[in-house]
Amino acid sequence: IDNCVGFGNHKYFLLVGVYAWMLSVFSVASSLPELIPLLGKFSFWCISGGELDVSGWPLFCELYFIVASALAIQLGLSLTPMLQLFGVLAMRNLTKVEDAMLDKTRSDYNPYDQGSAVENLAQVFGTPGLDWLLPTPPWRPVSDGICFAGATPYEPGSPVEEQVYND
Repeated sequence: IDNCVGFGNHKYFLLVGVYAWMLSVFSVASSLPELIPLLGKFSFWCISGGELDVSGWPLFCELYFIVASALAIQLGLSLTPMLQLFGVLAMRNLTKVEDAMLDKTRSDYNPYDQGSAVENLAQVFGTPGLDWLLPTPPWRPVSDGICFAGATPYEPGSPVEEQVYND
């Protein structure tokens, strides 16, 4: 299947993405007071073609700071759509593989949906609590990873059932 996200590591996958995104936002926000004047200095030097003012930090430190800030911005921009996708899937109690299976059947019926985003996230993170934010196993898991609570089953003979089982 080429999918590394399953019951045992879904929480950690989401948390690492959130932690990395928060770190990139914090890094960029905290570096802006120094980064804006530095970029102004370099852009003036590029436009004027004159001498580069080397007072303050050593030149390699300034370049390193600009590159590190650019990488933090790139990380944040890359993680934003990923977290949007996988956050929405987690709130629907799905992984990407399960979502692809639902797309294949062209069905809106999600057999894993618990009725609300919080209940769906509890399937991944455990009962809501402080442990949702920590990279630890859920303190009060709602599933053992083998048996899962299912959604309300659909009516036998409904168009959804025929579509799911006849495709």
